[in-house]
Amino acid sequence: MVWIAESDDECAPDFLANMVPHFKREEILLAYGNISYINADGTPNSDLSNYYDGLTDLDWSHSHIVSAWRAFTGPFAVKNIIPNVSGAVFRKPILTEAEKSRLTSYTFAGDWYFYALIARGGSIAFCNEARSYFRLNRTSTSQKAFFSEKHLSEHRMIVQDIRKLYGIKENAIQLHAEELARVLKHRIPDISVADVARLIDTKEQGPRDLRICIASYGFTVGGGEIIPIEIANALRTRGHHVTFLALMQNFHDDIPVLRHRLRNDIPVIYWDEVRNNFQGFLNEYGIELINSHNFGVEYFLYCSGTQINIPYISSLHGGYESVEKEFLTADFIAYVRRNVNEWLYLSEKNIIPLTERGLNGIHFTKSFNALTLRPANAGLELRIRQSLNAGNDSVLLVLASRALHEKGWQTAIEVTQRLRAQTNRDCRLLLIGDGRDFDAIRAANLDKHFVHFLGRLDNPCPVIDECDFGIFPSTFSGESFPLFVLECLQSGLPVVATDIGEIPSIMTTTTGEIPGQVVSRNQGEQLLINEMVQALAGMIDDDARLRSAKRAARIAGERFCIERLTDFYLDTFLRYFH
Repeated sequence: MVWIAESDDECAPDFLANMVPHFKREEILLAYGNISYINADGTPNSDLSNYYDGLTDLDWSHSHIVSAWRAFTGPFAVKNIIPNVSGAVFRKPILTEAEKSRLTSYTFAGDWYFYALIARGGSIAFCNEARSYFRLNRTSTSQKAFFSEKHLSEHRMIVQDIRKLYGIKENAIQLHAEELARVLKHRIPDISVADVARLIDTKEQGPRDLRICIASYGFTVGGGEIIPIEIANALRTRGHHVTFLALMQNFHDDIPVLRHRLRNDIPVIYWDEVRNNFQGFLNEYGIELINSHNFGVEYFLYCSGTQINIPYISSLHGGYESVEKEFLTADFIAYVRRNVNEWLYLSEKNIIPLTERGLNGIHFTKSFNALTLRPANAGLELRIRQSLNAGNDSVLLVLASRALHEKGWQTAIEVTQRLRAQTNRDCRLLLIGDGRDFDAIRAANLDKHFVHFLGRLDNPCPVIDECDFGIFPSTFSGESFPLFVLECLQSGLPVVATDIGEIPSIMTTTTGEIPGQVVSRNQGEQLLINEMVQALAGMIDDDARLRSAKRAARIAGERFCIERLTDFYLDTFLRYFH
């Protein structure tokens, strides 16, 4: 959090003690206190005591929390309701270069624009008990500029900016003109509201920013949880309002390892906070579109009886084919038919549970997964070889996934053991992740010194970077577009994997090269193990083949960058607003 306090301003000793607790709520991005003037000598000044008079919708006689959308389409569009930045605390934002440039073009109203930027998608808290004192200096630059042409120019700028950011209507602009005319009358008695309205008149320019709810299971590790975070971050970077809805909060003994991947300035709402009035949540935040990334979102909405009256796009990550079939009742299918406008799927098998139950003739669109593209050797160097006491000629294989038998952990162990015997090389296997079968798999392989169980890592990429090959013998029914394979390719690692889901297309470059090998999952386990061993041994023993596979890996990985995926999602979203 950030607090900007000027040296000549003052506050009550408990100002921060009153303000900081508000930020335990993850949707609050900005908070401000009860701000008063003091004179140059520190004595009280009551000039701000009627500052909020005439403003409707909010009551400053007591503390309250309001969404940024409701504030900036209401009183915050009429006047700057935070008279001095010393009375505000906010989460540290990430601004684009264009936003910074616009911000620094302001002379005295930049704080107003700044608040509009940093609060997008979230909530603003007013704390009546937090007292802040703004020292009034009547010879200050802002006082001198207040009644200048620049003052009117900046009001024109702020109206234009809030209009683009929040889509404010003509009635809000009219109220802004009325408030400004009231202030200006002290210096320009014959000025009218019509005069002011004409001077600050601005037309809506270009496409405005969207207000999007990205809904996910939560912040546990998994491909279905990483992608919505990546998309939310990318959309926020492009200036859109993003409100992140998580179905589940992590328990005290279950660290939300993915939480830090979501930008600090993206607000988080939890299902339990809105389940009793979901429509009220959508209205309060001005949400225009919902993008769900988990079966549970649709199911929870169905159970709550909520009907959605805005565009709803569901992104399928394999959840529907892995969920218990008794959840996919006729009533539930009828509900999603009414409420889901479009389904984005990764693999044809994602939509089979829906089409088998009569969801034919609706809008299915094929999508893909992606990650933020990282340069070679990006991230933390962990010196994995040194920590494992592995030599430069050791061969490091890596598999990162949930620890499930169906994900192929035991198969990968058997492949590594045979590979060691066939190549006479020090081949090691690094297993990243945890899950249902972690303890059982580790207990069954305590005698295998070449297997290293690294447990759950929120970011496996630094480990993958230092390995030689990815291995992915998954037969998991919910496998669609595994991010682990993308992470390997972006790190330049050849991969040997089964042909489940979209792996064959992921593993094929536009020129038909394959950075490793794809093996059939529809064969006996021993045949599968043998084919993987031969594929890996062939690259280990052939330097030219290995170099070619590494080059093809980076080429294949470049196709799945988050910028392309964000373009795809935005094109999909914008179809519903034309």
